[in-house]
Amino acid sequence: MREYNVCFDVPLSSRIILGMEAPEGEDAWKAIRGFSQGLVESLPGRIHGLYFLGNIRAYPLRIPRDFSENASVWYRENRGRICLINPVLESVREIRATDMVVLVCLHHPVDLEDWTGSPLQNSIILVNTGDAHFDTPFQEVSHSMGAAGLLGELTNRVLDARVTGEGFMPLAFELESKGQVDVSVDESGFSLRIMPGDERIVLHLRAMGSSAPLLTLKTERETRDETVGKTESSWFTGRWQPLLKEEAVIVKDMIERGVYTCPQCGKEHSADCLCCPTGGPVLPRAPLNTGVFFQQDRFFALEPPWYALAFNNAQGVFTREGHVYRQGRGCWRHEGHIKRLTEVDHGLWILHHTI
Repeated sequence: MREYNVCFDVPLSSRIILGMEAPEGEDAWKAIRGFSQGLVESLPGRIHGLYFLGNIRAYPLRIPRDFSENASVWYRENRGRICLINPVLESVREIRATDMVVLVCLHHPVDLEDWTGSPLQNSIILVNTGDAHFDTPFQEVSHSMGAAGLLGELTNRVLDARVTGEGFMPLAFELESKGQVDVSVDESGFSLRIMPGDERIVLHLRAMGSSAPLLTLKTERETRDETVGKTESSWFTGRWQPLLKEEAVIVKDMIERGVYTCPQCGKEHSADCLCCPTGGPVLPRAPLNTGVFFQQDRFFALEPPWYALAFNNAQGVFTREGHVYRQGRGCWRHEGHIKRLTEVDHGLWILHHTI
């Protein structure tokens, strides 16, 4: 097991890879051009690549006007070119799980079946500018719906975003982008489930594991991406805080005598009584319902962004929920829930602080 400090910075927006056929007939080209121009104008900044089917070249498209001013010239360069999708998809610089491929054509690409059953199959939409239906397993729409009618189909939302890894154990995490992160644990181990609140995930993570943590995205069109986080200087700082004198006495008595004199009622309470029956919590500066470490005259509370802390040369961890896990054959074995002060290393004590 080793420790990782990484940052995941992953965009979630659906970009469009636009491929056009360049048929011989002017009328056929007019229909393809008209639909494609409407798409370009409706999606400024979202066209990831503009191609002619059969050509590996990506045509420059910085602003929508580039299309209207240059489409005729580009068409003449490609007129009559055989309709192939492979040169296009194999030359695209990057295809993310959330991206969509739109092919505006009179004939479906002759090599389209090469992509049947591929991860991209559900992300490809054929816009048919002819009258005859394409007999393919790919999504097909008619150009008669217009570019505006297609916009609602050009989504590929992320349904599941999860950080996992071999022997993965999150120690601290912070979602810089909007959204929420939950820790999940089941028979397969620990994971972080992210519910994004915008079109980007920016997650800072400190974790332990046998391999680098992976962020896996699964989309509504059944595509997926796996991203390895970028190593960063630790985003997180420790939160050891000094115990006040009276707190240190209580903790010392809990450890050494198993009882302590309550500062609120003056009576002796058992070490597992953390709240005076006639008062309140006896360690009020230690947050409730979270795991707390004690060492000499200081304490460390597992408040966000901290989820767990390792002990005993990283052979064990104690979590925010008060559970101890220990390493065993590349995974984490649950050892128990800590309800009273327990020594886990020389001079290091833990407690799930509840009342």
